[in-house]
Amino acid sequence: MLIERGLFYACYIAGHLAVTESKGRHKNGARLFLFITMKKIFLLLTFLLCTHVAWSYSSVKVVEVDGIYYLLDVYDITARVTYKGGSYDSKEKYEGDIIIPESISVNGITYPVTSLGPFCFKNCAALTSINIPNSVTWFLDNCFEGCTGLSSITIPNSVKVLGQNCFLNCTALTTVTIPNSVTNFGQSCFDGCTNLNSIIIPNSVQSLGSFCFRYCTNLTSVTIPNSVTNVGSWCFAGCTGLTNIDIPNSVTNLGQNCFQGCTGLTSATISNSVTSLGMSCFDGCTALASITIPNSVTSLGYYCFQNCKSLTSINIPNSVTSLEFMCFNDCSGLASITIPNSVTSVSTWCFNGGTYPIYCYENLYAQLKSEYGKRVILIDTPSGIEDITTANTAPAIKSFYDLTGRGFNAKQHGVNIVRYTDGTTRKIMVK
Repeated sequence: MLIERGLFYACYIAGHLAVTESKGRHKNGARLFLFITMKKIFLLLTFLLCTHVAWSYSSVKVVEVDGIYYLLDVYDITARVTYKGGSYDSKEKYEGDIIIPESISVNGITYPVTSLGPFCFKNCAALTSINIPNSVTWFLDNCFEGCTGLSSITIPNSVKVLGQNCFLNCTALTTVTIPNSVTNFGQSCFDGCTNLNSIIIPNSVQSLGSFCFRYCTNLTSVTIPNSVTNVGSWCFAGCTGLTNIDIPNSVTNLGQNCFQGCTGLTSATISNSVTSLGMSCFDGCTALASITIPNSVTSLGYYCFQNCKSLTSINIPNSVTSLEFMCFNDCSGLASITIPNSVTSVSTWCFNGGTYPIYCYENLYAQLKSEYGKRVILIDTPSGIEDITTANTAPAIKSFYDLTGRGFNAKQHGVNIVRYTDGTTRKIMVK
């Protein structure tokens, strides 16, 4: 009846609009006619939208069956589990062991239970276990947020999506069984699950959302399957128990702050499908001793390896063209670092907080020398030309020395100190 009355009234407005259009055109010309027409059309669309929303809400009602509340969609003939007390922040909460049936019967009509609604079990601290039927296909946003008494859960193989904040701050959760039907982990899906110690990500999952496993401090290992193409920002940030990570060749991007603060991480292997390491990607990984950067990576983001104090060596591949701001800031354990000649841009403070030598080519020598002084050593590039003629004013090489001050007649392999006829000196690296 509601929608029928709405349509009837809409026809009345449309008829009134036609009369208004005629009057506007006759009295005031085309400009006034256009203004009045647009105004009436806007009013008509607004009315129809409100009518549609009212009709939509009229198709849904809340019922309680055996202590569980459901939203019934009387048009789709489906049921969705919802919260108690009329609001997700109500003091009425589900407790104990919950068994959700595959369907419920209301007034002789059977409604399949197809989803767990938003916030349906939020902050149900006394919820200890839950049995979910195969009829459920969606875990909607925040559905188990703050369920601090829930220690384990089995997700049925009918579920396709785990919504945002799905298990946010489920601090007692230790194990989760995830079926091959799930394709996406929403943002902050397991964020703050501080006791989660193991999880198997099925090879059906394509994306790990931002903050997905952030602060899962008890998580010691995780296997990312070849189906995953994106590891979102802050995905494993603060996972202090994680000791190693292997990025498969399906992943093309590691989001910013991806492993920030993973203080237990000692090694990381990145596949050659990854093209960039985002800002603060490994920032604060103080135990990281080795990492392999593939030759597919073209840039290392801001703060990428900042505070990686245990890193003793790192190989920057020839594919990298830029080193961003504070990229290796405070990597005080590095013995040395060599910048390949593919790098054309090095931002300021990139190598602050260390005393290790920086080897570079001629294109960056002047810039880095002005910032890091004696730490910078030029890599000698043999030209194959032995004798050249220079202008009379150009200084010539006078002598060669090693780092102990011992003199030589010619360049030696390794670091050389070159003295010129004008009294200047320069460190060069001879390969």
